[in-house]
Amino acid sequence: MSSTRIGSVAGWLTLAGILAFEVIGPSLAVGQRVTGSTDRGAIEAHYANSALLLFGLGQFVVIIGFLVFATALREALARRESAAFWANVGFACALVAAALLLVRSAIEMALVRTLAAGSDILPTFFVWDFTYNSALEAMEAGYPGAFALAIVMAGWRSMPRWYPGLTAIVFVFKLIHMTSLVVGLPLAVTLPGSIAFVVWFGVTVWILGRQESVVEAAARAAVPGTA
Repeated sequence: MSSTRIGSVAGWLTLAGILAFEVIGPSLAVGQRVTGSTDRGAIEAHYANSALLLFGLGQFVVIIGFLVFATALREALARRESAAFWANVGFACALVAAALLLVRSAIEMALVRTLAAGSDILPTFFVWDFTYNSALEAMEAGYPGAFALAIVMAGWRSMPRWYPGLTAIVFVFKLIHMTSLVVGLPLAVTLPGSIAFVVWFGVTVWILGRQESVVEAAARAAVPGTA
């Protein structure tokens, strides 16, 4: 199996893991994640649920799949000199995002244990909140923007025409989300960007998986008698 197809499979598994361990699973088991809040009661009620420890372990595994996907995407894009720079920028942002995700999940698990031990979790919660909703959001604007620019410059035929527009929406909303804790934006403002990001990720995985088939089909069509 080629690295492109491995990356595509890893990407789909990553998307499934994000939905299972970060979105649907925690929402069903614990409820909506508390963020941008100074309400001690609400924060402590959320982190009193030990199920968050299991979801945290799942999130660690998902990050491995994400790194495989990002590496495969960078490798495929870097084959074109015109796209190599932005592919590397996207990969760098993805690496930082992965590190922040690891720290974010570890802090979240530590919040559960700290609360269970009877200690104050508010200062640690604020570190988690700014890691997750500011630092990570900046990187989740950076790597979609850079990877999408590399895909455009590489001239990948598997890219839908509307893909750059979708990426622009993700980029703008993620930068807005980055400021949410400072300016006090409500969830209704940042939610569309989160949804657009999940759609962007799925479309990018699809583009990566389809690109190899598109190139092979074009090569066969270029050789008389093989189309």
